[in-house]
Amino acid sequence: MSISQRILKFKFHPNQGFKLYWDLFVIFLSIYNSFVIPLQFSIPDSFTDKPIVSVVDVIIDYLFALDIFINFRTIYIDPKSEEAIRDTKKICINYF
Repeated sequence: MSISQRILKFKFHPNQGFKLYWDLFVIFLSIYNSFVIPLQFSIPDSFTDKPIVSVVDVIIDYLFALDIFINFRTIYIDPKSEEAIRDTKKICINYF
């Protein structure tokens, strides 16, 4: 089995390890954005001369894109049957 096939078969469990810490990290990034973005619009002159803010913004954007990928690879629990759903198509439909 190739590395790409193994990556496509890999799924995250929603209530264990990495996924819990990742969700907390994404919440932190969202809170950061909720403060910084309004400031960037209200006082743009103070942010334009600081390139580090632009770099951090781009990194955060890529992390949010990575979060979408991770959510598409996360198992979910069916509320009716209490069964862990591992089928990629069902996960995608549930995520949308």
